[in-house]
Parts: sequence; C-alpha cells; structure tokens
Amino acid sequence: MKKLKMQSVRFSWDEAMISLLGTMTDAELARRLGIRHHVVTYKRLSLGIPPFRSIKQREWGQEELGLLGKQSDQEVAKLLGFAKTTVTNKRKSLGIEAFAFQSKLWRSWTEEELAMLGKDTDKEVARRLEIHEVSVAVKRRQLGIASFCHRRPNKNPRPDAADWSRKNLALLGKLPDERVAEIMGISRKSVMGKRKRLGIESFAVGTQFWHPWTEEEIARLGITTDRELAEQLGIQPMCVTAKRRQLGIESFTKASGLKASREWTERELALLGTKTDNEVARELGLAKGIVWKKRNQLGISTIFSSKRSPVKWTPHILARLGNEPLQKIAEDIGVTREAVRQKCIKLGITARSGRK
Repeated sequence: MKKLKMQSVRFSWDEAMISLLGTMTDAELARRLGIRHHVVTYKRLSLGIPPFRSIKQREWGQEELGLLGKQSDQEVAKLLGFAKTTVTNKRKSLGIEAFAFQSKLWRSWTEEELAMLGKDTDKEVARRLEIHEVSVAVKRRQLGIASFCHRRPNKNPRPDAADWSRKNLALLGKLPDERVAEIMGISRKSVMGKRKRLGIESFAVGTQFWHPWTEEEIARLGITTDRELAEQLGIQPMCVTAKRRQLGIESFTKASGLKASREWTERELALLGTKTDNEVARELGLAKGIVWKKRNQLGISTIFSSKRSPVKWTPHILARLGNEPLQKIAEDIGVTREAVRQKCIKLGITARSGRK
C-alpha cells in the first residue's frame, strides 16, 4: 500500500483525469494516461469511486434474457457482443441451466427415469440407463435428492459407534456409566465421553463427590471459599467446586471482592516467589488464588521455576503415591501439590488429600 501511495503521488492528477475515473475500466484508463494499472485503481479507491460497469452487463432486455440457456454461453456472447463470462454470470444469477444439448452429459429425463434417482447408486443407475455417471449425479443433486447409501450390517461395531436413541440418551446421568455401558453393550469410556459432550453430570450417588444439596446449602455457595464450605458440610472441596461451577456461581474471591483488590505492602510483595503460593497465602491470611494472581501480574516466577531438571519419579516416590498425603509428598520432593496430583491421575492412583 505504501508503494502504491508513492506512485500515485508522483503522478499529477487534474480534474479532467479524475472525472474519467469509473467511466471505463482501470486498465483502459491507465493505458490512455500512460501509467500503471494499480495507480489508477488506488486513486479511484481513495476517492470512493465505484469501478466501471458496462451498460451491457447491467441492462438486459427480455429478448436477450430469453437467449440464456437456449444456446451455449459462447454463442449468446457472440450474438450480443458480450464477454462469455458476462453471459455465464447472468445465467447463473437467474438460476438458468447451461445449454448442454451437444454435451454427452445431457439427456432428456422421463418420469420413470427420474424415479430411479436415489433408489440406487449413481453408478448403477447410469449403467441401467447407459449414460455417464456424472450425468446421473448432476441431475440428482439438481433435484435435491440424497444419494443412495448401502447400509450393511456392522459385524464388528466400534465402541463409539453406539445407537444413541432417545431411550439410551435418557439413561445418561440416571445410572452409573458402567451400568449404561453394560445395557448398551459398549465401553464405559464411550458412555462417559457422550455424557460429557452433552454436559450431563455423572451418576455419583454413594461416592465421595456426591452430595444432596438443599436450597439453604446452595445459597451459601460463593459466600465463602469452597474449602471452608466443604469443611462445614463435611464433604469434599471438589464436590463444592463442581456444584458452584455447574450453577455458574463465581468463587468467593471474585464474587465478594474481599481481599481480592487489596493493597499490597512492600513486605508482602517481597514474599512472592520466595515461598510457595500456599505458604504465602497462609502467612498473609489470603486465598491461594489471590497470591497466584498477584505473582503472575508482576511476572514473578514460582519458587520451583528455577529447577533445571524435572522430578525423577523413582520407585520409592511412586510407592508413596496414594499412601501419603499429596502435600507431604510435594514438600519432600520440592514440587507443587498439583504436580503430584497430576502424576496420580496419570497413573490411575487415588490421591490422598490432607496433611497427615
């Protein structure tokens, strides 16, 4: 664009030249003025002048329109003195089929032949009528008829190729995924994947993550931290978090604004990155999320970011997973609690929470 501006500035435009913009093609005007095509185009665009449109392109008489589709576009273009593309574009804009009597793909279809479309493959219909397969496909698509598809019985159905009828979909969340998988004869993973894609909660009665929520308990969501509410109700913090997110309730620090927009002292800021976010949060009496957010805003690395090599998960450390609390293992090997939890998830080990 900068190059175009320089070239357009070098050429001096007078009123007579400007008046010619849009009255002919940019290429034709450039040829007459002895300048480059794009210089004319840039000048016209900078003045907001629309491009040249031929009168023959814009105005069509009834007799001229009557020729469309009756002869080839090339022949109509010769008769009217238009470009072939002009005729083709006009015909297509009116939804008129191209003249194809001289093409091997054209034929006159009878009612009986049209009834065959979609009842068998295009190749088979073409074989019966002794015509080209493309001709069958074009006619079928023109009439909006769906193609024929052989539905052979699947002798080895894939686990994810289940028949998700309304009856089967109604089972999701009403029964455990294992039970639904057993009823449908598919894998539990397929059931779980389908349920999650539809946003349906799992059937979790009797598990540590399920809780029958009362209206009074729901009203307390977001008023305090998930961990504090979980301790008050005697349930898992994850259960509180899941319910709050399901109802679209923001967390305590975001909903209340308490301490989230606090003013940090120099001493408090100096603690960031020198200890874990959990330790700083406990020392200052804040939520871990507030400490984490402030540290990231200031671009301060965590205490573990300076480690040069990843944790070596020795057999001794792996043996502790699931048998000791996550926090204790994390502090002993110098990683975050989340890193230990992710390792447990990866190995399919049920993690232990708490500190003892």
